[in-house]
Amino acid sequence: MNPEQEIIEMNKSKLRKRTKGQGLVEYALILALVAVVTIAGAWAMGQAIKRVFGVVGGALGKNNSVVGTFEIQSANCWVVTSPAPAKTGLVVLGFTTKPVTTLIGSTNKYVGTDVNGDPAPVTSNGGNTFIWQPYLSFTTANASLCPPSVVIQAKDGSTIFSPVTVQYSP
Repeated sequence: MNPEQEIIEMNKSKLRKRTKGQGLVEYALILALVAVVTIAGAWAMGQAIKRVFGVVGGALGKNNSVVGTFEIQSANCWVVTSPAPAKTGLVVLGFTTKPVTTLIGSTNKYVGTDVNGDPAPVTSNGGNTFIWQPYLSFTTANASLCPPSVVIQAKDGSTIFSPVTVQYSP
């Protein structure tokens, strides 16, 4: 091999090494991006899974409140026949040391909304107490509209749930 060919071969070898290193950096960046997306997706799915377990747990008659910190004190579905118009609604009362603005109420059918899809936020009921009261029907007094359980979640991932008691009002 003549000296020129040796130099060309050496340069090709150096170029191959540089290309391999660049591919490795690109691969690491793609892997890091996939990891970030996976972690974000797992967090979002975790919230949804906690909500589903809460709905099931409450339907089975369990209440997982943390007494004195984050608890549902009562969860009632009111079936009201008078005064007209008849209506059905949920009233959930509880206690929290978390900011009420970070709480979201949900049932097996609704997450943070009422029957029309309008926002039904958890609001302060004075002091460290909260109330969540979405309407389930504005025109019908129907106990079959009542959910079996309610779930209140904080944005930090804390979840509490309780079964719902049906109450009738003439």
